[in-house]
Amino acid sequence: MKRLKLIILGLIFTIALTYSANTNAATCANGYGIEVTGNSSGTYCRSRRYLNWWSANAWCDAVGMKLVSMEECICSDESKCDKSVDCPNLYISSENVIVWTSTFTFLERIDSVNLNTGKVQTGPINSNHGVALCKSS
Repeated sequence: MKRLKLIILGLIFTIALTYSANTNAATCANGYGIEVTGNSSGTYCRSRRYLNWWSANAWCDAVGMKLVSMEECICSDESKCDKSVDCPNLYISSENVIVWTSTFTFLERIDSVNLNTGKVQTGPINSNHGVALCKSS
């Protein structure tokens, strides 16, 4: 009888963990995105696919969020950020992607951030070199 209780408790625990993992995964674009946390502030949702800027902006709108601006680079807690990079809050070396921002620099060119290096770059909005990085509106 004791063994049966342990088995049942084990099953309940496994089901609870599975439900919890699935719930957390679904919080970012119903599981279609990847949750990213800034070094000093912000929790973001990024797309899994590379998109041009127009598609990245539309993807954020579709999940009820907005494309990040360059203001998200600001580090509000210097002890948590590497201030030697262009975008210290979004310098996340485990994320080897370039993300679009909503910040236009000039005619058909927009800033993007390489999360792996924290470097800001400017490029044409029609290239498919970035992913969407969204924040709650």
